[in-house]
Amino acid sequence: MFAHVFGHYAAYIIPAYGVSAAVILGMIVVTRMQYRQRLKEIEALEKQGVGRRSKSEGKPGK
Repeated sequence: MFAHVFGHYAAYIIPAYGVSAAVILGMIVVTRMQYRQRLKEIEALEKQGVGRRSKSEGKPGK
């Protein structure tokens, strides 16, 4: 099927694309999971009364 596109190397190229796609998809999934976990941690800290520096008035160093 893909032999005419990739030539004799199709047996190597197609799995390489598959592995690459799986790795990229895995990285996206892990990143999203870590992002959600950080949001939960921030929410828990804010419930404890810990504020964000980004919400503070004034600029740092002044």
